[in-house]
Amino acid sequence: MKSTRADLNGTGYVVRLETGEDLLETLQRFVAQEGIRNAANVSAIGSASSWRFHVVASAEIPPREVLTFGRSRHRDVGQAVKR
Repeated sequence: MKSTRADLNGTGYVVRLETGEDLLETLQRFVAQEGIRNAANVSAIGSASSWRFHVVASAEIPPREVLTFGRSRHRDVGQAVKR
């Protein structure tokens, strides 16, 4: 993983993962080492070989949840997942 500050006031970051790195584990490690308590992902570019999406699919209490799993040679980040 490589990272750098990305905006003028020093509150944004760009994080680059190496091939084979786990996205969740790497981001958890990154926010811990930087002391980040609150954050939002603004955008992502890349591909993944396996994925799991957890989507809160309604505003009801409790919400309806959708879990999607997949594995392929490459999956573009941001590509729509068919259900």
